[in-house]
Amino acid sequence: MRLLLSLLLEALPLDVLSLARRCWFIGSVFCFCLGLSIAELVSAYPTSGGLYSASAYLVPHRYRALVGWVVGWCVLLPLLSLLSLLFLLLSLFSPVTAS
Repeated sequence: MRLLLSLLLEALPLDVLSLARRCWFIGSVFCFCLGLSIAELVSAYPTSGGLYSASAYLVPHRYRALVGWVVGWCVLLPLLSLLSLLFLLLSLFSPVTAS
């Protein structure tokens, strides 16, 4: 938290592009570490089902259904929002006009 706050305070006098580059780099490092962690977990529990069933092995038996449901929605919602953004951008730049 202190690192992010110091980056923000340091980048305030700078241009926004510099702040965006730093945030992109920090986010990329976090995503890479998360991907490595998930790869390690999935390789430790070789089952079919991917992330849902691998995450269910990490919690007690009574919470498996809830964790699978939460992980499923956490995977699905960003994909749906990305598709919605893509369709919005395509509709803004579409040459078709309404009559």
